[in-house]
Amino acid sequence: MQPRQGLLLLLILILAPMLKAAAPPDINQSYDELFKSMMDDPKAVQIWSEKVLAKGIDELGATNWSKALAIFASTCLEDGCNAGDHYSSENLQKALRIAEQSTDGPLLIRLHLIVDRTNQETGTEAKDYRTALDRLRQIASERGGGRLMADVYREYAAASETAGDLQQALTYARQALDLAEKHGFPGDILPILIKNDSAILAGRLGDQEQSIALYQQVIDYCFKENIRHMGAIALVNLGRIYIRKDDPASIKKGLTYIDQADVIVKALKQEQLAMFSALVRGEALLNLHEYRQAHFFLDLALEKIKPMSSTIWTADILHWKARVFAAEKRWAEALDFLQQAGRIFPEHLLEDHASLARDQAKALFHLGRAVEAYQAAESFIEQHGKIDENTKKDSLNRLQVQFGYKLQEQENQLLKKENQIKEHQLREAGLIKKVAIVLGAMILLVLILLFFALWQVKKVKQAKAKIHDILDNIEEGIITVGHDLKVESSLSPYLDHVIGHDAPESARQNVMLYLLDKSDLTRDDQQLIKGIISASLDESSLFWELNSSHLPQELHLEQGQRILSLHWQPLYGKDQRIKRILIALRDITIRWQLEREIGEVRAEHGRLQHVLAEVSKIPLPRFHRFMDQAHAKIQRLKEPESWFDQPRSILPDLHTLKGEARTLGLKELATATHELEDYLDSRQATPSDPQAVLQRIHQWELVWKDYSTFAVTLGSPMESAAVTEESGLLQILAERWTAIMHHCRDRGIHLQRVVVDEEIFAWKDHIRTAIQDGLLHSLTNSIDHGFHGADGQKVDQPCFEIRLQRRGRGMIELTIRDNGLGLDWGRLNILIKERNFKPEGNQTLADVVFAEGVSTSPTITQTSGRGVGLSAIRQIARRLHGDVHIKDREDQRGCELTMRFAE
Repeated sequence: MQPRQGLLLLLILILAPMLKAAAPPDINQSYDELFKSMMDDPKAVQIWSEKVLAKGIDELGATNWSKALAIFASTCLEDGCNAGDHYSSENLQKALRIAEQSTDGPLLIRLHLIVDRTNQETGTEAKDYRTALDRLRQIASERGGGRLMADVYREYAAASETAGDLQQALTYARQALDLAEKHGFPGDILPILIKNDSAILAGRLGDQEQSIALYQQVIDYCFKENIRHMGAIALVNLGRIYIRKDDPASIKKGLTYIDQADVIVKALKQEQLAMFSALVRGEALLNLHEYRQAHFFLDLALEKIKPMSSTIWTADILHWKARVFAAEKRWAEALDFLQQAGRIFPEHLLEDHASLARDQAKALFHLGRAVEAYQAAESFIEQHGKIDENTKKDSLNRLQVQFGYKLQEQENQLLKKENQIKEHQLREAGLIKKVAIVLGAMILLVLILLFFALWQVKKVKQAKAKIHDILDNIEEGIITVGHDLKVESSLSPYLDHVIGHDAPESARQNVMLYLLDKSDLTRDDQQLIKGIISASLDESSLFWELNSSHLPQELHLEQGQRILSLHWQPLYGKDQRIKRILIALRDITIRWQLEREIGEVRAEHGRLQHVLAEVSKIPLPRFHRFMDQAHAKIQRLKEPESWFDQPRSILPDLHTLKGEARTLGLKELATATHELEDYLDSRQATPSDPQAVLQRIHQWELVWKDYSTFAVTLGSPMESAAVTEESGLLQILAERWTAIMHHCRDRGIHLQRVVVDEEIFAWKDHIRTAIQDGLLHSLTNSIDHGFHGADGQKVDQPCFEIRLQRRGRGMIELTIRDNGLGLDWGRLNILIKERNFKPEGNQTLADVVFAEGVSTSPTITQTSGRGVGLSAIRQIARRLHGDVHIKDREDQRGCELTMRFAE
């Protein structure tokens, strides 16, 4: 047995797992699993997918038909095919629309890529490939990102590699690999595809060790998962890396990998892979100087590539044939093959054209055709210059030395000799001319310096005069101080105004000490200023920057009757150390007073404009009705016994007034009422100082007065009402609906439904007021307490049922039901014990919530937490000879509040 045959038998035994054909794919598999099958045997999968497509979309189903078409198109793009009726733009667009409705994200991404690539190849639609990828990244992000984003970044890497930006391509590949390994699944082929791409990029960038490591990982995976086609390509690429090394041992090791690939190629009957293997084997034999065998395998590669009509591969093989002939010194044959390759290589492959031009120049030179060799060399330089402008000159020099073209160098030597002769002739004349020029320049320089000195003296005198004029007229006192805080000299007449004309003479020598003593600064503050000034002298600018922020910018004198502004500026010496500190003082008392008055006026105008904007958004009849209804509540507020004897007794009225104001959008009034309510609430602070209470009420009355003023200005209710408003329950809800929905939104509640059942459509004004106040408090209470539990429990579809009807004996009954969480009996039982609550009459234990100051909320907000809202409902009902009760609903979860009062 020949050694080569023995080696082949051994490889067959080793590769036996990979020689076994994989199980046929199943159309019900995901696109990723089908794609994995394609990477094992593209030709077999292509035949299978074509047979599946022949069944039609009706039999397969839309999604399965789309997967079969995507696999068929992928194999066509990978290995070529007879497209037939299946591979068409119409079918691809149809499959894309189906994939957009499915959950198979990889299928959608792959169909987008196939459509874009098909459009580019057929020329039916011109697209920027990067724009298409950006759209795919958005699709991947919307569908969850992760593994889909890894697939998109892999395509970014491919696009960058095509554009020639290899470093950017490698960056995208690393991002894709990180995402694929993080979000992939066991046996996932996507990380291996990315590693295979990264191995190619690493090889092109010169990192052979990294490329070998990545190819080895790809091969290990393919052995494990029985992916034959992809494994064979990785084996050939890995062998090519070793073949391109200089030493014979590495070349033979590379041939071992080629042998392994050939075993798989024969099993798959893949002509394109066989061609690639033969080409690489021919390259290896060339490096081993086995030229006859190299010719054999390169001819075999040419024979296999002819049916494929691949110009690039054909040109590459022809180039390698020429290299073998060149190694054999058969320059005529080498030149013939180089010219054949040059005619079919695409123009954009600049590196290949440059390599062809270089080899042609070498062949022509050895054939004695020097002129043509030089032209080929110039073509090489032109091509190579397009690739790398920085190496153009070096290449030209090497070629000139190689072919003996040194004409430019000879011309340079002749020119150098001519220049030396001319320099010798002009040396004496030039020396005389230089001496004359130097003397003239020196005289001119002296005159210029003299003129400049005189001009500078005049300029300094003018500057000093201007400075004195400024200091005499500027309204600032300027002084400089040293360690002792004494003023060296008074630099401006305005200083007398700052310290006062009646100040003693000693004050003018110690201005800072005098002003500090008269200011409202504490002794500690004064000592701090003195210490900073003394410590800063003879220090650098850094010390000043760290400590100058502690120096005051204003001084308040005579208990705020006078205000001085201070500006501190260090004066540096030549050694960049602080020698003195300049201080500019200005009396800003009048300006400060004016700014304060202007600020107060602007604030008042702004507040009034805000109030007017709130009022203007409300229908005038409704605003006047609110003002009239609120008038009675405000009268109670002005009765001293109401807030001295029982300060909490007026909280229901305030709470009702605040709720109505908030419902109408009167935010200023609602906020002011809330603050007064906070103050009077005995659970936060019990007012004991009558003057303090009067002051707080006065502040509130100022806000109320603004609204009352606008009510008078806008006319009486009779004057402003063009039509009579309806008084139905729906009308009351409509007026407050926006505020109710805003409150629900703030609480995170999505109100689904409100059912209104009313039997009464006409009532007196005081009944309307009672209904709207009771309705406002009860709905607010339900929104705050009914739909969210303390343990995070939440009602999915909140709704209300409101019913208004007449009962016997002239009674009106208002019922509000919700589907919330019901009463919090755990909290109620605690309140019952704390209050020692005992039901009276027809009361129940649940009616403890109507007691004054009782609330189940642990926190206080603008709408709940003080135990005022439900107490206000009971006060309204009893004022009209009625009562109110609450209970859990019997028919379902939720609460039911019933308010009765006399008509």
